[in-house]
Amino acid sequence: MRYVGRYWHTVKRKAIVGKDCTIILRDMESYGDVLEKACMNYGIPFFSDQRKVMTSHPLAEFLQGLFHVYRTFFDHDAVFRLLKTDFAPFTREEVDRLENYCLEYGIQGTAWLRDTWTYGGEDDAERRAVMQDLHDRVLHQVLRPIYDFCKLPHRGQEWSEFLFQTMQDWRIPEQLKQWYDEAEARGDVQESASHVQIYKHAIQLLEECASVTGTEELSAQEMGLIIEEGLSEVTYSLVPPSLDHVTITTIDRSYMTDAKEVYVLGLNEGVFPRKMGDEGILRDQERTALAKVGVQLAAGALGQMFNENFLFYLACTRASQGLHLSFVTSDEEGSKMEPSLVVRRLQQYGYVKNYRRSATIYARGTRTGLPVATIPELRPFFQSHERPYERRLYRLHLVESI
Repeated sequence: MRYVGRYWHTVKRKAIVGKDCTIILRDMESYGDVLEKACMNYGIPFFSDQRKVMTSHPLAEFLQGLFHVYRTFFDHDAVFRLLKTDFAPFTREEVDRLENYCLEYGIQGTAWLRDTWTYGGEDDAERRAVMQDLHDRVLHQVLRPIYDFCKLPHRGQEWSEFLFQTMQDWRIPEQLKQWYDEAEARGDVQESASHVQIYKHAIQLLEECASVTGTEELSAQEMGLIIEEGLSEVTYSLVPPSLDHVTITTIDRSYMTDAKEVYVLGLNEGVFPRKMGDEGILRDQERTALAKVGVQLAAGALGQMFNENFLFYLACTRASQGLHLSFVTSDEEGSKMEPSLVVRRLQQYGYVKNYRRSATIYARGTRTGLPVATIPELRPFFQSHERPYERRLYRLHLVESI
């Protein structure tokens, strides 16, 4: 990323704006978060189309936390995870003071249901009074309503009404509106959109629970699993914050994206192109025989290998001026990592213009940048590949791209 940061200032001098640059990955798990932080450090405006699940949003934490508190019978972590969503009618300072008090005296479980706490010495009466007041508020405004409702099974509609009413009692819509306005004032379009989307999806999920379950009664365990499953499958639909930004994306989502400068990261053996596993129960020859009689199956190892090579071809043909390949020489534990076979072939056939080694250790290892030839110069490489089946594949799609 240090190389990308330096090169960013170079392309800016060439009057190339952020929207003309794209960073392509095989998957977001390895580099996505690291790239976002690096772009912020170097002052590079960026947009990452990484799919982000909603389960980390405070509203999702709240909906799951209600059931987690009951299932764990007021476990310390479950209670304060719920209170720290910032939706509960307590300040963060009050929550922190209460948490420290509970940790000091080991308060959890059935202790929360006691009307009076007698923890602490006689010389600490003032603190005990403050903690008793906080305990009373938490018990009667949060824990007792959850416990009394969840201990009995209810129909899906009743569960949805309970959750919706709890959201209203905690003034969650008002809090989300406040966060939305603050994000808009900062110009953080993605954060403001996340608050709107999570609330809409939460309401939609409650409506579906009410309509689908019908008259069937569900326990708190069953309803909690439905809520968790429903939230885990939902991701944010992010909108680019501006027109001038560097795009960070994965190759399987960027096949229609062209840019003047393209950076392809993670070209290591088994990473990109990915290493294919075994053929499975059916061999490729058996899959071919079944396909001839009309039985369609998922692609075997050979088909997946074709697809991986084609994805690399797509990544290399997204650039119109400069293509930059990068791989790591060692992982985060210091173990040696080999560059991908396609990198060695590009070097072997003389398509690499210059080779730069970066000593920067950044999360996943030592990055080595390989700015290579532009697309017209790379076409002979794709048209004269060593393996016949790969040559046919590249030639077929190359004609469509010209």
